[in-house]
Amino acid sequence: MMIDYICNFTEAEMNEILINLLKQPITLSDASRIDQSDLDDIFSLGCKRLIQKNYGQAITVFRYLCVLNPFEAKYYEAYASSLFADGNLTVALNRYQMALLFDPRNIDIIYSLGLLYIAMGNYNSAKIKFESVITKGINLNSHTDLVKKSHSYLAQIKQYKY
Repeated sequence: MMIDYICNFTEAEMNEILINLLKQPITLSDASRIDQSDLDDIFSLGCKRLIQKNYGQAITVFRYLCVLNPFEAKYYEAYASSLFADGNLTVALNRYQMALLFDPRNIDIIYSLGLLYIAMGNYNSAKIKFESVITKGINLNSHTDLVKKSHSYLAQIKQYKY
């Protein structure tokens, strides 16, 4: 999940960056002048806000990144994670789907979609996502923790009468 990233900005620096982000709308010309290290710094800022459970600011930062680079799956995934944590499930679903569009083999995104479907009460879709995590995880011989958790969720879903 996206929470693995930490940045080393002071609180004052982060607040200044956020204020500057919100001052004026971004244009395509502006976006083209931002280099990858700047994007990485902004991403780290959003992740730190997400870890701090400051979902409103995390949402703002990740939305901004999706505008700056609309083809980067990790920005949509982080945006979706922030929305999900903030309780905005419908928009989170859309953003996870965008992330999956750009990175269809990403097991973390598929797993997160399973969790979101459970939160939305859509157990059939959750079942499909968790089965996909298991299949892809076994085939790749990776993500053993998510494979185990997916098995656990599938067992719970089977017990639940929906």
